[in-house]
Amino acid sequence: ISLNYYHHWTPEQDWLDRCAATSDRPLLISEWYAKGDDAEGCDNSNGAGFIVPTQKDRGAFYENFTIGLLRNPNVIGWHWFRYLDKGGNMGILNSSYEPYTPLVEAMQRINTKIYSLSDYLLTDSSSVFPDKSETVN
Repeated sequence: ISLNYYHHWTPEQDWLDRCAATSDRPLLISEWYAKGDDAEGCDNSNGAGFIVPTQKDRGAFYENFTIGLLRNPNVIGWHWFRYLDKGGNMGILNSSYEPYTPLVEAMQRINTKIYSLSDYLLTDSSSVFPDKSETVN
């Protein structure tokens, strides 16, 4: 099933498990993002995503959130809400088609290692992450 997931820095594993159990289907997180307060010309007063101070913080949010998704075997994928900004800082590119470099770099760090991260996080990594809530840098 497709779910929008807002207002959480880290995905709640129990909630994801309940959604998958109730639907008896895998989960696709289809809409989520954070807005950077430092984006020039963006009115961040609309939209469901929360505001973080900088584009670097948007990247940290992406890394943390996707690692949380990778920890759950019910999640089969995700989709960042918007590719291009349209008024608010929701996109990967600004309205002039320029990338938000810190966000894109964070996405690349995770996305180029997705399968090895998934394999690692879905194994018994309790000795490294006792409560599986810490962030990997």
